[in-house]
Amino acid sequence: MKRTFSKIISIFILASLMMSLFVSYTYASSTDLTPSISILKSKDVVWPSFSGDLHSQNAILIDANSHCLLYDKGADQKIYPASITKILTALVVMEYVSSLDDIFVFSASSITQDIDRDSTTIGAIYGDRLTIKEGLYCLLLASANDVANALAEHIAGNNKDFALLMNNLAKKIGCTNSNFTNPTGMHDENHYTTCSDLAKIVSYALQYELFTQITSAISYRHAPIRKYKDPENSNNVVYNSDKMLATTNPYYIKGIISGKTGHTSVAGYNLSTVVRQNNTTLIAITCGAAKINQRYADTKQMLTWAFRNFKSLQINTADPRFAKNVGNLSIDGIDVITPQIINVDSNKYITLPRDVYFEDLTSTLTFSEIDENDPYSVGMAKYYYKDILVGSASIRGTKTLDINSIDISNIPTRQKDTDEIGRKLSVVPKDYLIKYEGGQFIVNPQFIKYLIVFAVTLIVLFIILFNIGNRNKRYR
Repeated sequence: MKRTFSKIISIFILASLMMSLFVSYTYASSTDLTPSISILKSKDVVWPSFSGDLHSQNAILIDANSHCLLYDKGADQKIYPASITKILTALVVMEYVSSLDDIFVFSASSITQDIDRDSTTIGAIYGDRLTIKEGLYCLLLASANDVANALAEHIAGNNKDFALLMNNLAKKIGCTNSNFTNPTGMHDENHYTTCSDLAKIVSYALQYELFTQITSAISYRHAPIRKYKDPENSNNVVYNSDKMLATTNPYYIKGIISGKTGHTSVAGYNLSTVVRQNNTTLIAITCGAAKINQRYADTKQMLTWAFRNFKSLQINTADPRFAKNVGNLSIDGIDVITPQIINVDSNKYITLPRDVYFEDLTSTLTFSEIDENDPYSVGMAKYYYKDILVGSASIRGTKTLDINSIDISNIPTRQKDTDEIGRKLSVVPKDYLIKYEGGQFIVNPQFIKYLIVFAVTLIVLFIILFNIGNRNKRYR
């Protein structure tokens, strides 16, 4: 009997250990995949603050996908963009031209207007011809003013009318403190913008693959012009004026996908830079540096700081309400929309400090506001960390979505003056076994299942052991 009892105890201990391992593995798997809110202390995380000392008089750093502002120095102050203007010039050309293979011709005025001794050109003369694509490379890499004028005349007939197109597009993009008078960026008191508006222009330009293809290139060979008739003549090769793209440059930074320089004696040294690392794309604009290398040093300093301190999350995978891509959208378990296929733009992101998690955000969902540029938009989702807007996205519905079916009565309003800003986002339930919340213990239903399995296992083992014991007695 003692031997039988010892066996029972041994089996009980063994079963307990196996069950403990099973439970521990289940819990560990759960928390590894989805960090528990109770463990996180991100409410104590202070938004990272850039403490560097920039030479540039004005600067801005934003996340291109979330449009979250990470740093600015006089970003809304009036500045002269110089040749960064040519990014907008290129955008107007790409939006109005019928084909990149179209031919444009250099007129007498295009090679003389706003072109002085210090102007950058490709050396075109009256009657030279290039394709639009070749012109865009010359415009954005070599910052060629003769090409800027010729492209403007091809699109609008003259620089004045082309400037109207520039301002119309700038307004469409969302620029509020800009005015452009020429396609080159040559100094004019009435040709001005801000770092904030330039960041918007660059962000808009990123939708064109051709833009990053050009502005990330080191060099490009265009068709020969009459001054350099030999196709192999090195003068028919244009080089990117942004030295930061060269891997041998001390200011090089990994992941640069776009660079554009600008300089006049009044504007100082300006620089537009776009860098992509993993799923984070940052836009850095620096303006008004006194020396050429200061713009590079400032840009690298800002970008290095940002990549060390921030991360990006894709909204349609981070937010479980959209990640499932299923019909019912709910907040705190309350359905706010009838069954439909809903999602958000896969290119929309949230920018967070490294030590902050998605579960620590609050959101507002507004169905009275839609994205006018998205034909499937039925509302907007905005995400906040404390008082900071860290991202937003258009909520999309299928073509059959019935707007009248949307009930917004249960959608939370964000309260800025409280510690708990709005309601917590609905999150995927954690596979906890037992947790303590609100002054009481909450048992996960799965835990009951584990106990039942454990009890049944013990009973089966006991029956088997009991039968073995009886069998041994018979043979004694």
